[in-house]
Amino acid sequence: SAQAEQAALTVALTDALEQAWPMLDIEALKQSMPEWQQAVAGIVTQLATASAVSAGDHYTLAREAADIRSAFRPILAQPPSVDYITTKLDIATQGLWSRSLDDEAVTNVKTLVEGVTQELIADAGRDTTVGSIEADAKALGWARIARPTCCAFCRMLAGRGAAYKSKRTAELTETGTKDHPHCHCLPMPIFSPDALLPEHNQQWADEWKQVTKGLSGRAARIAWRRFVENREQ
Repeated sequence: SAQAEQAALTVALTDALEQAWPMLDIEALKQSMPEWQQAVAGIVTQLATASAVSAGDHYTLAREAADIRSAFRPILAQPPSVDYITTKLDIATQGLWSRSLDDEAVTNVKTLVEGVTQELIADAGRDTTVGSIEADAKALGWARIARPTCCAFCRMLAGRGAAYKSKRTAELTETGTKDHPHCHCLPMPIFSPDALLPEHNQQWADEWKQVTKGLSGRAARIAWRRFVENREQ
């Protein structure tokens, strides 16, 4: 499945980052940081390319499963530029420059690095799917597919069902394409009004209506987050 292949890319990323980490000398950050960043940028570029190819393959399979026979070539998203990756890494590693650096701070930075690079890699796949949907006359839209254990924010968006066709519209309405580090949500192309979504998508939609009844905007989102957090405890 698309989810399984993206998960495998995350595992590959974790392993590659662990192997690259010794290149970064905490005692000589100014000297070692550029080489480490270049190595990580290479990892991200390779895996982001694989993410886009995987998403393109699964888009084609989804079209075939919907019995759509017209020709269409998925639009593969390009990997992020090295400069953009480096900028993200600069932000994620700011904690290493602290004078009170300890093991916990280093661990936190590692987590941040893994999160931002995972997001960049996953975005290449997500952008491939959404970009293809926007260009495909046969596609009705897409739905957000999330893990059953995802955060409250992702559950809220996934519960909105097959509601999106334009990536820009989705972003402007605080929906579908907003992702975050360590987010494993994927867009699912919709080719039929009768397309079946995972059961938990409908469950979240029903729970959202109950929990946020009479509320809107920020108040509704706060009530939803509290509901999800309390249930997960």
